[in-house]
Amino acid sequence: MNKPRFEKSAPKKAYDKKPFAKKPTEKPAFEKKPFEKKSVATKQVIDKVEATVEESEQIVLKGRHEVVQALESAQKIETVYISLGVKGPIASVVRGLASKSGVPVKDLPADVFGKRFGDKSQGFAAVCGSFEYCTLEKIIEHANSGNGIIVALNGVEDARNLGAIVRTVEASGCSGVIIPKHRCAGMTEWAMRTAQGAASYLPVARVGNLSDALEELKEENFWVVGLEGGSSKKYNEVVYNGKVVLVAGGEDVGLGERVKKCCDDLVSIPLVGKTPSLNVSVSLGIALYEVLRQKSFFVKNI
Repeated sequence: MNKPRFEKSAPKKAYDKKPFAKKPTEKPAFEKKPFEKKSVATKQVIDKVEATVEESEQIVLKGRHEVVQALESAQKIETVYISLGVKGPIASVVRGLASKSGVPVKDLPADVFGKRFGDKSQGFAAVCGSFEYCTLEKIIEHANSGNGIIVALNGVEDARNLGAIVRTVEASGCSGVIIPKHRCAGMTEWAMRTAQGAASYLPVARVGNLSDALEELKEENFWVVGLEGGSSKKYNEVVYNGKVVLVAGGEDVGLGERVKKCCDDLVSIPLVGKTPSLNVSVSLGIALYEVLRQKSFFVKNI
């Protein structure tokens, strides 16, 4: 007898469901951790390391004028490099100054020199140590024996602006520049190049807290004047007949509230056109020469 086409299968046994066992999760290779605010002590350590790294960087001066100025000012120089492609008496002048200062001179083939220092170095380069900042006390001493004018900067982060300011301050015969250690450009290679040798003669102090430095200057009878675009008082409406500190801020951050509170006067430079502001080095130059003009007037009329 034939079996039916569809035969009922035997009843299946009830499936005992076991609870799903979760596999142990593996720790990812890079686990995201919640943001942790750095402690004050940690931040101080980081700042110290960053400052040490920055200050230990070598400065390379390029160009015959910059090298000659550095040699004449007795700036610390490790080695002077001269391209063999240099023509004229300037090479002999540089060699003589280097010999007088006890600085070794190395000659390089023109192509090797160009690869190392660039084609715009005029065939001369000097490798120096890090820039030597002076103390605030040294600048005060220099101001007391000079014309009594100091420039202070806050938040000027462009090294070329700093270099241009140093050049203007030195050319005007003023006593020095003060910059903070943080959030401000230092005397790097670009600053030195823009200063065109002025940094070799002008004292530059680097302080931990600019507000504290300004308060110290006020105790030394300096009148602190801040350049502030929103001030109703114009820069030529102040009488500059004593020791003066001109303070300028970066184009983005300005003076800052703490520095403003330290100023005895806040002044502005009037603008007529549509441009909302001037470059910080230009603003300082305008105000600086107004101070010099007034001081010259007072000296003549004593």
